[in-house]
Amino acid sequence: MSRAKKLVKLALDKDNIENEDPKESENTSKPKKTYAELQNCQLVPNVILQEYSTNQPFLLDLEVDFSKYNDPIFGLEAHNNSTTLDLPGCSGNTAVSEISNGHVVTPLDDQQAEEINNDAAIFDSDDSINDKDYTPSGDDSSSPENTSSEIEVNPNNDVEKRIIAEAQDEKKKPRKIIARPETWKRNVKKMRVNSGLPYVSEGNREIPGKRLKPPCTTKCRSACTTKFTDADRLTIHTCFWKQGDNALQRQFVSSHMETLKVKYRRAIEGSNRSENLCYYLTLRGIKIQVCKTFFMNTLDIGDKFIRTTWKKSNGNALIERDRRGNFNKRETINTSIKEKIVAHINSFERIESHYLRAQTTREYIDGSLTIAQMYRYYKSEQEAEGLPVAKKCTYEHIFKTQFNISFFQPKKDQCAICETFKNSDTDERLSLQKGYERHINNKIKSREEKARDVEKGKQDSSFKIACFDLQAVLPTPCGDVSTFYYKCRLNCLNFTVFEIPSKRGFCYFWHEAIANRGANEIATCILHYLKTECKGKDVIFYSDNCVGQNKNKMIVSMYLCAVNKFDVKSITHKFLTVGHTQNEGDSMHASIERQKRRVLRSGPIYVPSQWAPIIRAAKKEGTPYIVNELATEDFLDFKKFSDTIGKNFSINSKQEKVVWNEIQVLRVEKNYPTSFFYKTDFDFLEYEQINIQEKLRRCIDISACYPEKAFVKAPSISQKTKEHLAYLCAKNAIKKVYHGFYNNIIGEK
Repeated sequence: MSRAKKLVKLALDKDNIENEDPKESENTSKPKKTYAELQNCQLVPNVILQEYSTNQPFLLDLEVDFSKYNDPIFGLEAHNNSTTLDLPGCSGNTAVSEISNGHVVTPLDDQQAEEINNDAAIFDSDDSINDKDYTPSGDDSSSPENTSSEIEVNPNNDVEKRIIAEAQDEKKKPRKIIARPETWKRNVKKMRVNSGLPYVSEGNREIPGKRLKPPCTTKCRSACTTKFTDADRLTIHTCFWKQGDNALQRQFVSSHMETLKVKYRRAIEGSNRSENLCYYLTLRGIKIQVCKTFFMNTLDIGDKFIRTTWKKSNGNALIERDRRGNFNKRETINTSIKEKIVAHINSFERIESHYLRAQTTREYIDGSLTIAQMYRYYKSEQEAEGLPVAKKCTYEHIFKTQFNISFFQPKKDQCAICETFKNSDTDERLSLQKGYERHINNKIKSREEKARDVEKGKQDSSFKIACFDLQAVLPTPCGDVSTFYYKCRLNCLNFTVFEIPSKRGFCYFWHEAIANRGANEIATCILHYLKTECKGKDVIFYSDNCVGQNKNKMIVSMYLCAVNKFDVKSITHKFLTVGHTQNEGDSMHASIERQKRRVLRSGPIYVPSQWAPIIRAAKKEGTPYIVNELATEDFLDFKKFSDTIGKNFSINSKQEKVVWNEIQVLRVEKNYPTSFFYKTDFDFLEYEQINIQEKLRRCIDISACYPEKAFVKAPSISQKTKEHLAYLCAKNAIKKVYHGFYNNIIGEK
């Protein structure tokens, strides 16, 4: 027995291999070869069959060299190294140059082939004419906003610099992800069908790919099997399906068919007999006539494919291109209607982002709105003016594709650093790995530290463990009145302090006509809490890393004022890791939002004074939230106060410059009246010390100092807000009983 036959025998005894080579899917993504290029390709002398199977179709991966362009279409060189084998299921001989895996294709029978061709007919037919791991302690729930506001950039942290740079350079993106039709199931299926690959039918049946079928029998009058070897046929078959384009495949079939001109035909009345066709395959640049069975089985196409191709070509060499999916009968929407929709969406006033977050490109409008509600307002306005109204789907499409608007307050459900690392490829991850690991370690350590402190506060009443944050802006008036959404309203602010062990909540409420929302306002609220609730206590605070409000010299000066002037033993302020600042205080904001929605069912909220009872009633169990409504004269100027009591807030006792972004813990003690301490890592045992009066010629007794009032008179709101509030009053969108309040703010008599 020859060596080749032994290999075949061994191959047939082995188990079947997998039914698809990964390389096939790669081949389908390569650029399509044009018909003109295929006209001049020459194949490699030795055709390598990489995979064979006795029961799986189209498992042959043909290595084809398109670098030579000497012979016409599908020109084949002589296969000098081929071994002639008798393949089971095939008549005649098959030339195989090399067998790599030891398996040989077993063609399907005619019944199976017919089922495949019928399923594939949907593309051939004549009808051709789209932070989760956080576990809060105690009673906690997510608030409508995230406490983290800004990522402060450390010049030495490449990870953070990269993330912020990308965020700043990012252009506004539409709210909806742009469609990628090439990934849609139906398009993927179409691509696989056109490439002769296995696919899943509409009936959820697995349809095998195209494969070389047995040639015609030895009784064929054209003696086709003597003209082409099985390797020749396999090469033609593979090149035909690797085109992956239905039009190119039809063009090939059309160019290899001709009308057979007969000398004499008897005319029979009513006969539907079609023209006689003759079929050709090209071998080494020469067209060789073959029978229809040989032609169809070599290409693995059905009779319907041939009939449709001939009908499209009308006997010409050029074939009509597939018109399926190219119809453009959709009604176009008038440009003026689109412009009206865009103008209507732009008419809704944007709500200021919580903590003025610069990283986000998304805009925000009132959270009580929905797209459906916006469309109803648009529809009523258009009908009132007698103008045409677009459909809701058109309005929603424009909203999602041309705008980047959300109905909720800005929040970071996902940490920017974590998401950047997760979405990076392998090489990028290697460069980000060190910074990412440090970031995750800091997150874990800050949460473990908080858990230990909460447990300490439960066991020792001399400790106060609390977290604080500024709630999202509460625009007033607020309610289901369409006019409210189009106008600037008065921004109301609510600063919350939540004692974690006792679950007591304290709120400090004011609006923008009383004060701003900077470090002075935050420091004033915290000082009031320390003065009234923390006598004789060691206080531990947790908050986010917002430098403009929580981590600055004004806050430190306020802490020094509290321990020097009031009976507070010590204050330790610990900062949660950027992007992972969820804490128990968020439950206060969530409760207030829920209560707001309940109240709005019975009518709008017209003035800021209506918020206080809503906040008090937000907590349903335990002690109600304590609400302190602040006036302009209550706010203190800690910026000026910090310049008065000290000049050094950046050089420690070792004469090292402090990078405030790196500070994770701040601490002041009664025993050190002019110093504060800090740590840049929760694991450090020792604090670094900064004496704020080190550069002063004389010491200042901080206990004898007290900050001045921050405002001589109440700050003025913007002119635009004044005009819009005046409009709401003039239109009686705000009840007349409340006009006096707004007239005082606007400045009208």
